[in-house]
Amino acid sequence: DVTPLIQVHLTGNYLDDRRRNGSVLKGNHTRVTDLRSGLRWVTGGGSAITVNFYGSHTGYSASSSSDALDRQSETPNLDQFDVPSDALGGQFQWSTTAFESHQLSAGVDASSVKGEVNEDISYSRTASAYTRRRRVAGHQRLLGVYFSDAVSLGETTRLFGTLRRDSWRNDDASRVIHSLSDGSLVVDSVYAPTSDSHLSYS
Repeated sequence: DVTPLIQVHLTGNYLDDRRRNGSVLKGNHTRVTDLRSGLRWVTGGGSAITVNFYGSHTGYSASSSSDALDRQSETPNLDQFDVPSDALGGQFQWSTTAFESHQLSAGVDASSVKGEVNEDISYSRTASAYTRRRRVAGHQRLLGVYFSDAVSLGETTRLFGTLRRDSWRNDDASRVIHSLSDGSLVVDSVYAPTSDSHLSYS
């Protein structure tokens, strides 16, 4: 606590997990870094303001193979050598008591997530190498705004009302495949952005 009316928090986490999954060519590696911070402030008028932020980065890689019938050998079939993702978000909330019996709250929350998959596919036994490289990527953003009221109707009864609007957008989506032998472009797909919103109440 900074003061009796102000609280601040900061936390962070890190994970590094590497595994072998039953054979030499099967395995995965996950790395996650996470950071969160926030503040809660009770004003002189009795209102409470809460602000929270977070950010994270995930790195991932994995390889897989198909086993021979006699289980004495294996052939690579997928190498996901770089699968990163990043997330950022925040939340703001204001709450207060009004007219002695109304507990009012209003706020906004937002997040942004982007990620991609970089992988080698189409393994050739003849060449003893992968023949294609594929990249798939995308970005999503979310935004929510809300207002709520909790009314006390007596010692044992409360009436709740909530209004919320959520909006989302997906963009920067693509799928690209190159030939590893000569660098030629095999697939180049770009997807149109999509967006929508929804109003809910209770």
